[in-house]
Amino acid sequence: MSDPPEPPIRLAALPPDGEPWTQGRVSLAVSGEPMEIDVAVPTGPANLTTLLPVFQGLANAIVARGAARAEREGRAISCRAGCGICCRQPVPISEPEAHALAAVVEKMPEPRRSEVRARFAAIQQRLEETGLGAKMGGWLEGERDAVLKSALEYMRLGMACPFLEHESCSIYPDRPLICREYLVTNPPGNCANPGPENIERVEIAGRPSGALIYLGKRETEGGWLLLVNALTFAAEHADAPAQHPAPAVVQTVFGRVAGVGKTSEPSPGAG
Repeated sequence: MSDPPEPPIRLAALPPDGEPWTQGRVSLAVSGEPMEIDVAVPTGPANLTTLLPVFQGLANAIVARGAARAEREGRAISCRAGCGICCRQPVPISEPEAHALAAVVEKMPEPRRSEVRARFAAIQQRLEETGLGAKMGGWLEGERDAVLKSALEYMRLGMACPFLEHESCSIYPDRPLICREYLVTNPPGNCANPGPENIERVEIAGRPSGALIYLGKRETEGGWLLLVNALTFAAEHADAPAQHPAPAVVQTVFGRVAGVGKTSEPSPGAG
């Protein structure tokens, strides 16, 4: 007797009360794995930042399947609250996510907002002093060995993500897509030296982070920036205006994740 079909995944990024929205079902095949997704989004134009809840939910669903597959193979997931080793790696994010993170910080009560902003400023200053910030300008577009070398240089500085508190992510529901996609089954200590020989990443069927980097490109050359530069970037650049109906934007992102209409794009991650 076959297992019953999985219920559809429900994702939503609804507009303010009173504004029209629409709901539809998306049948997605990611690396041959079928996914039924019910999506509710504004009917009219919406930018990628406002649609982030949908893309975050998609990443969660894809990663959950990858984790379940790894565990069925006898590979235990090492990542858990209280292990913040990977939170000292350089984290590339999309432009829409930079605006979203800036909004998260802006909503924090004082004195926490000022404390988090000070952490961002301290890391930026350290990167400027060491020259590493300029060196990483073309990071994702470089050769793998050069990318790994600069990532290790960054980690040796011992700079924790501005959102890391008590070795756990303090904005876990709002964390970047690439952080959601990074799961490992190797001993946690290996993550302090994230070379390919030390890191056993959980394979996932598609990467929403790459799709968002590609589609969100507006002000940066590659469509990405380091998380530690998010506040500065958001202050210097207005969020991209909504230009296309939200259902079409979501369909485009889902299509890229599934490999439909895919073009060359960076594959973030040092491991």
